[in-house]
Amino acid sequence: MCAAANGLPGTHPLRGPELRALREVLREYPDSAYVFISERGAPMTAATFRKLLARAGDTAKLGMPIHPHMLRHSTGFKLANDGQDTRAIQH
Repeated sequence: MCAAANGLPGTHPLRGPELRALREVLREYPDSAYVFISERGAPMTAATFRKLLARAGDTAKLGMPIHPHMLRHSTGFKLANDGQDTRAIQH
């Protein structure tokens, strides 16, 4: 669960491709309790994820600073372009 608009809790359903990817991670790393881990096997911190994403944006030469909240918006655009209901995406 995460914070949605207006501070309300939100849930994000996992569809087939996401579930398959998570199952693959579980098969590859059966002893890890975390999906995002550091090189040392510890859980990745939010700060580390922000830095990693910012570096990926710099490497891609997108011309703007990239931050995690942009993933939320890009996912919304992708779902809308795939024909998902706009109100359902907003909710």
